[in-house]
Amino acid sequence: MESAGKLTFSESTVLSAVPGTVQHGVHGSLRFHRVSSALYRAAHMRVFFEPRPGTLRLFEKFNEQVKKLVSEWWERIKTSQKFADNLPDIHAYHASLKPGDVTLVGLVAEGGQGMRTANNARFLGYRQGTPSADDILAKREYWTKRWLADTEINPLFLDLLIQNGGNAAKPTKDAAAWEACVEPLKARFALVKLGFTKSDLYRIVLPDLVASPADFEFAWEQRKAELLKCWRTESAFKDFWDAALLTGFSKERLKKLRNPTEVTDKDFCELCQELQKWLLAENKRRSKAGKAMIPRKAIGLRSAEDYTDPADAHALLQFTTACMDTNSLFHSVKGTRKAIVG
Repeated sequence: MESAGKLTFSESTVLSAVPGTVQHGVHGSLRFHRVSSALYRAAHMRVFFEPRPGTLRLFEKFNEQVKKLVSEWWERIKTSQKFADNLPDIHAYHASLKPGDVTLVGLVAEGGQGMRTANNARFLGYRQGTPSADDILAKREYWTKRWLADTEINPLFLDLLIQNGGNAAKPTKDAAAWEACVEPLKARFALVKLGFTKSDLYRIVLPDLVASPADFEFAWEQRKAELLKCWRTESAFKDFWDAALLTGFSKERLKKLRNPTEVTDKDFCELCQELQKWLLAENKRRSKAGKAMIPRKAIGLRSAEDYTDPADAHALLQFTTACMDTNSLFHSVKGTRKAIVG
């Protein structure tokens, strides 16, 4: 091994967030860097990372913004209960966000821990035609050859392949059949025996299975109709529709919204807000009178689902649908399972 004095640096990155320059070099298959410890003292959580040029660009762009957001919000979102206790402030923050803003996942996704599957490969894939998808195609040939050569894996793999509509003579020709074999094999054999690492993805997402704007438009209209039906037929809301005085709505407008006619996105969002205001006031009145409260779930909105702006309604539906649970990485649109790809 050469001494440190003989190592040469071929490039450098000038930092703006912290004073100094990071130098980069290569020795054989090894990368090395000369960097000030001030970089890591300034990093969020003082995290240690390899200071490659691309990573440093990300650091310069996001580190201070993330630190500021964490300082301002972490105590209000660090548990599901704290998130729920601070919903008004969080919703007000959501309304202030604009395209291009940086935020924390924990600020815009309810559910505490979020997606923790321990098996990302089961739910994630690369879009067909990308370099990563091409790499998977090559890996499939390698994995398949390995499984066919293994006396334990071979019979189970071929049996699964045939059950799923594949061809034993051409195991990788039917991609869907091949993919359907993987999870049962992983449940039976160790990853190392199958030739997988823990992070290996094996799925390829076809373009026509990626949700399009038209699919989300359809989903929005379906969701809007579903909620309108709930609000119009839920017995707990009878007094809402019969109210003689209702802030923001005339009797004529309220009557129109109650009838099964087309409702504009603007009217729908205003109705959603007015109904929630009424529910809050009604429960306060019932509480004072010692009467049973109307449960929040009666309104039919999912966690974090709140329609305030017709321009953002479609985007909010996409977001809340994707965050409902792990299985929602694939969104049911027009009866077809479609991957939600950003």
